[in-house]
Amino acid sequence: MRDLKRRILPACFVMMVSVLFCAVPVFAKPIIIKELEDVTTEVEKPIKFTVDAENIKSYDWAIYDPDDLVFRWGEETLKNHCAYTSLKKDTVYILPTDTWLNGKLIICHLTGNDSTSVDTNYATITVNPKPTPTPEPVPEPPAKGTSLKDSSGTYEVTGEKTVAFKAAAGKNKLLSIPAELTIDGWTFQVTEISDSACKGNKNLIAVEIAAGLTKIGDKAFYGCTNLTSFEIGPDVKAIGASAFYNCKKLQKMTFPKNLESIGAKAFYKCKKLKTYLIKTKKLTKSSIGAKAFAKGYVAVKVDVPGAKKKTYAVILKSKGMSAKAVYY
Repeated sequence: MRDLKRRILPACFVMMVSVLFCAVPVFAKPIIIKELEDVTTEVEKPIKFTVDAENIKSYDWAIYDPDDLVFRWGEETLKNHCAYTSLKKDTVYILPTDTWLNGKLIICHLTGNDSTSVDTNYATITVNPKPTPTPEPVPEPPAKGTSLKDSSGTYEVTGEKTVAFKAAAGKNKLLSIPAELTIDGWTFQVTEISDSACKGNKNLIAVEIAAGLTKIGDKAFYGCTNLTSFEIGPDVKAIGASAFYNCKKLQKMTFPKNLESIGAKAFYKCKKLKTYLIKTKKLTKSSIGAKAFAKGYVAVKVDVPGAKKKTYAVILKSKGMSAKAVYY
C-alpha cells in the first residue's frame, strides 16, 4: 500500500501543477515597434501617420496643443480644420484645410489585447500656408521696328498693336495678307503694305488683302511682272506712287469705297489692265498723282459711280488714262 501511495502522489502533484499553469492566462502587452515621425506639410497636402505595433486591440489618436496644454481626443477635434479618415485605426490620413495644426503634437494611445495600454511618442506637425503661385513674368511687347515673320512673309512693328507687311515669304506665288498677325501671344492689326515690300518679285501671281489694311506703299508691287490678280481690301485709303508700276500682266483693279488718293505712276505701264471698277467717290484731281494711268491698255473699261461719270472721265484722262477708255 505504501508503495502504491509513493507512486500515485507524485503523479497527482505533477497533474495539479500542470492544471494550475494551464489556467493562468498568457498576457499580450502592446509593443511599439516603430515610433511616430515628425511631419512637415502645407495646407491641402495630406499627412499620413502609422502606428507600427503588435498585440493591439484599439487605437485612440489625440492632438496635443502645447500652447494651452490640452489634449484634444477624437474626431471632433479635427472636423473644423481637416478632412481625415477614422482615428480608430492604425493608420490615419489628415488633410489640413488651414494652418490650425501647425505646431501641434500628435500621439496615439494603444490598448493591448489584455487591456493594458501604452502611448506612442509625440510627433510634431508643421503645416505651412499654401504657397501663393508666383505669376509668370509678362514679356514686353515687341518694340517698334521689330521684324516678325509668319508663313505669309515678314512684318514690321509700327505701333503698340499695329504692323506693316514688309516682304513676301520665299518663292510664294500666292500672297494673302491677313487682317491680324499673332506672334508669340501678341496680336497686331495689319494696317499697311510698306514701300517696296514686293518690288521686283517675279514669283507673285495673285495677291489678296484682308479688311483693315488702309495703305499700299510706294513701289509696293513695282515690277511684279507676273502678277495677274490683285484683290484689294475694302478699307484701303491710299495707293502709293509707282505701287503697280510695270505690272504688265495685271488685268483688273478695284478701287474700294474708302480710297482717297492714288500716287504718281501708280499704274504706269500696266498694259493688260483692261478693267477698273471704281467704287469710291472721294477721288479728286489733286488726290491723283501725275501719269497714274499712263502707258496702259488702250481700250480700257472704267466702271464708275453714276454721279461721277463725267467728272472722273476728265480727271482720269488728265492722269494718263487712255483717251479711248470706255466709261460706264
